Amino acid sequence: MSLPKPVLITATMGLVSRTGGDIDKPPVEERSATCDACPFCDDVCGDPACAACAAKKTTRRTRYTMCEVRRHTTVDSCWLVAGTTVYDVTSFLRRHPAGTMSIVRHAGGRDCAEDFSFHSAKAQKLWANHKIGRLVRCPSEKSSPSFCLIS
Repeated sequence: MSLPKPVLITATMGLVSRTGGDIDKPPVEERSATCDACPFCDDVCGDPACAACAAKKTTRRTRYTMCEVRRHTTVDSCWLVAGTTVYDVTSFLRRHPAGTMSIVRHAGGRDCAEDFSFHSAKAQKLWANHKIGRLVRCPSEKSSPSFCLIS
């Protein structure tokens, strides 16, 4: 009688894989203990000592994942998504006629396409000044761009 072969199981950011499996591997750089960044896209945490995130930082980009957008939900950094367009409306918040919170409550990834179409043509043109890029799917996502590995 032979014993079953031992199986090494490793946990990687909440994903469990048997050695030799076909799971996407996160970057090899060491993550800080406080790092909550998605290891599969350009999302970065706020810890300046995090080597994994420091290696990801790049220059100005035009493509963002929902993992990145979800971090911008405050008056200090407020991003909106309308369809697949990403807007940084932080500088406009205090000038919005309905108040700051009317925008902030929609920040971080909820699709604001309906809100966009509600505005006048003049107001819609103002949005163009705040466009920073396009929403793309994170490699960890299985279907729609609204799913994020890190919640």
